[in-house]
Amino acid sequence: MQSPPLELVLDVVHLGARNLLRNRGDADGDTISEITRSVKDQIPYGDQVLAVALAALAAGYWVHICRPRT
Repeated sequence: MQSPPLELVLDVVHLGARNLLRNRGDADGDTISEITRSVKDQIPYGDQVLAVALAALAAGYWVHICRPRT
């Protein structure tokens, strides 16, 4: 199934907007950011693991976008 590009953009905007709207008051684990921080804080070397994971994801996405289409 192929989704229209606008539908995919709206999906991402929806998740981002919901994350920002719920980012009010005390941290109660209801946003993607709070869940990420909680996981990062629970694992050894969480800051470094998060940095490496984000770098690997960004590099992987870059390779995915820049590879030739077949």
